[in-house]
Amino acid sequence: MFNKEEKKTVISMDMGGAIEPVELPKEEEKVEEQVVENKPVEEPIKEEPKEEYHWILNTNTKKVHIPTCNSVKQMKEKNKKESDLSPEELKSKGYTACKNCNPFK
Repeated sequence: MFNKEEKKTVISMDMGGAIEPVELPKEEEKVEEQVVENKPVEEPIKEEPKEEYHWILNTNTKKVHIPTCNSVKQMKEKNKKESDLSPEELKSKGYTACKNCNPFK
């Protein structure tokens, strides 16, 4: 049975039939117990994935092609070379983009 004025005392019976008052926490106490600190979760630093490249180089003309370019089909095998270098690295080595497939766009 609740004490309606304080709303914190309940009467209970134990197994032997004795009546004992049981104290319930006040509403304010319940709220305080439920409050959890709101700390920001530290997320691991995510590294930007490094862009992967796959080119076909013509070592004779110093042109860079995508693998599906029609010019690659016409290229002599001795002039073909696969590369995973970035466009900047290829340009620094003297290579230029094929005008058919425009690989650096």
